[in-house]
Amino acid sequence: MDIQISENYPFVAPGIRFITKIWHPNVSSDTGYICLDILQQNWSATLTIKSLLMSIQSLLNDPGIENPLDAVVAYQYKNNYDMYIKTATHWTNLYAGSLKTIQPDLDTMVQQLVNKGYNIVTIYLIINFLSFN
Repeated sequence: MDIQISENYPFVAPGIRFITKIWHPNVSSDTGYICLDILQQNWSATLTIKSLLMSIQSLLNDPGIENPLDAVVAYQYKNNYDMYIKTATHWTNLYAGSLKTIQPDLDTMVQQLVNKGYNIVTIYLIINFLSFN
């Protein structure tokens, strides 16, 4: 994670985003920015970095799909949870350096398409679409 604390902290929320790509409805799959109310309009000077990190941990465990930052991920989460888990697992393997590959066929197929220049989010959107048909 990248945490930027301004001179105005604690009166202004820190800037925070994931550096490692993450497949989650409340995290931008492109930029890593996090959609969390206390990072925007509900920030309070009484909040601490510790409470902010605990809120992010809670959000990761219990996505707020009613107000997603990434509509593609949220759609997959709501409509094809098994594919959401497969995709999140793949991204963990690909971007977080996990040594365990749970979906070797999916990993191979996605990597071949990425090598051909396709955008990874578009690949998962298509996989998600095809899994419904």
